[in-house]
Amino acid sequence: EDLGWWRLLYIRFFCDRRIVFNGISFLLNLKWSLLLFGKNTYLYLHETDYVFGRIQKENPIFFFFLSRFLSRWNLLCVSEQQADYVKGRFKVHNTAVVYETTRVIDGADKPPQGKQELIHIVMVGSIQQRKGPGFFGEIADEAKKRNLPYQFHWVGRQPGNATTDRPLSENVIWHGYIDNPSAIVSACDIFFLSSVDD
Repeated sequence: EDLGWWRLLYIRFFCDRRIVFNGISFLLNLKWSLLLFGKNTYLYLHETDYVFGRIQKENPIFFFFLSRFLSRWNLLCVSEQQADYVKGRFKVHNTAVVYETTRVIDGADKPPQGKQELIHIVMVGSIQQRKGPGFFGEIADEAKKRNLPYQFHWVGRQPGNATTDRPLSENVIWHGYIDNPSAIVSACDIFFLSSVDD
């Protein structure tokens, strides 16, 4: 959201609350990136080596400045592995791990769709190439060919600018965005992480 210069300056100099920026994409906006130079601001990283490698290849100037500035910010990382990665690659000193979690709903014991005798397999993530929807669909197609008792589910929407390497499989139930996917995840038998960078 573009709050305008006055609001941004107010947040930067007069806000006594902590400000957390979720991911690095907003850094392409100079106004937003200026807010990070403050004691009460944090950058919550979700990006992996795969993403940083792609940025370095596709936008080397942005990557140059990003890699120089990362060590100056308070970084929140989604895992110990990511914290170790940014410390090693970008010489970051100030990190804290804040795990991404989803509230778990007890008692979600019924499969989300389909016959109960099926084995339900689920993936949660945005529908974009790096998350592996093509590979996920390929496995679903192969299971269908072999007449295996599997039902595949994908929870997550396709961002407007995201591309996939092949059409989405008809053998996957594409649920779209769900505010809290834990009910479907809890009801399924297997969580299949098809993401190439995770």
